[in-house]
Amino acid sequence: MPELPKDKIRIHIYRFNPKTDRLPTYGTYRLELSNITVLQALFHIYEHIDPTLAFRHYHCMGDNLCGSCAMLIDGKARLACKTKVKEGMQIEPLPNRVCIRDLSC
Repeated sequence: MPELPKDKIRIHIYRFNPKTDRLPTYGTYRLELSNITVLQALFHIYEHIDPTLAFRHYHCMGDNLCGSCAMLIDGKARLACKTKVKEGMQIEPLPNRVCIRDLSC
């Protein structure tokens, strides 16, 4: 893949709707924002790029209290409200959870 300017990053997000999809896929999203958390990136994608993206959060986001935004980020369980985005990051739901759609478990 070609390199992006320093102020642009690409992230890969697990996408799966059990009602319509046979297999999960990964959506690749390009962001011009780089100094933000994964949760902020998910909100940006939802609000400006793809309103079909599903993910879980509560309004206390960023307080590191509820854990509802926990997901696999580059293969490790992390809180999306505390993890900064980086180029090529892969975001998936936590394993062994029943997911309603995409990252919403």
